[in-house]
Amino acid sequence: MQVDWRGLLDSLGVEWADRGKNTSSGNVNIKCPWCLDDPSKHLAIALMKEAFFCYRAPNQHSGKSFRRLLFKLGLRTDDEVTRLLRRFHKAGDAPMPARLSADLQQQRTAWSRFENAGNSKEALDYLSSRGFPSPRTLCEHFDLRYAPNGPWARRLLIPLHLDGEVISWTARDMTGRFEQKYLMREVPGFVALCMPDLIKPKPAIAVVVEGPMDALRIAQGTRDARVISIALCGKSLGAEKLLQIRKACETCTDILVTMDADAPMSACYQTVADIQSAVNVERVGRAKLPQGIKDPGDLPAEGVLSWVNKAYSIQRSGSIAGRA
Repeated sequence: MQVDWRGLLDSLGVEWADRGKNTSSGNVNIKCPWCLDDPSKHLAIALMKEAFFCYRAPNQHSGKSFRRLLFKLGLRTDDEVTRLLRRFHKAGDAPMPARLSADLQQQRTAWSRFENAGNSKEALDYLSSRGFPSPRTLCEHFDLRYAPNGPWARRLLIPLHLDGEVISWTARDMTGRFEQKYLMREVPGFVALCMPDLIKPKPAIAVVVEGPMDALRIAQGTRDARVISIALCGKSLGAEKLLQIRKACETCTDILVTMDADAPMSACYQTVADIQSAVNVERVGRAKLPQGIKDPGDLPAEGVLSWVNKAYSIQRSGSIAGRA
């Protein structure tokens, strides 16, 4: 059910925010009514589907029933809840608004028109220069593409996923001459992550990195292991990203977070803390890059799995931040 949550919350006198700290596109945030000491607005209410999520206590304070949430916000009877939901129910209710559905379909159609990057000498040369062995196989396995011309030309196109589907892409400059290294095709109202090996069954370890090229390096270097890589496409984390990470890591016991070497230490530990509060795994911790390595994308291809195993062993020994 789609609800005008801004109007509904105003009618109940509940403060809300849809921008700023803890917020992300497609949600409106309030102080979690279950967290008695919520210092900010940590409960995200989805605007396009029936779901809410507290990323301080996701296992206890999340759900898929607006009625449960409204009772917690102070309504006393089922009739009160029903009347309020009817009053603020959005006309033309559907699982997804037609505009967003059209946007997604347009994205998928556009993606299907790009060519496999394995057919581009420039893409193959670029991947070779980045130290990827068997670039043609890499392009086929991870569905990398390129545009012969137009605004996406001279860039490596990397798919972005939502619930296992490609809904958009990010484009990496292959020339070193563009002002922006990455361009991203965005769908308003949706947040996508780069998870190149999402189809891998029952992963045990997830490695969270900043950029898509980092995620590709981890993915290729751990293809035969129970390891998946997740690129945040930046340093920021919101409720939608945390929900996707939580879903991707359902079978994982450990999550390793590694940022680029020049990233502030505080950013890495904040990411660890955010994931730790939202994802139900045994341990979440920081994985340090080897000395002299600027970012995970620079790891030698043959050394990726040994680096992951070493970071995992250190985490299990309790010498990096994590929870038992």
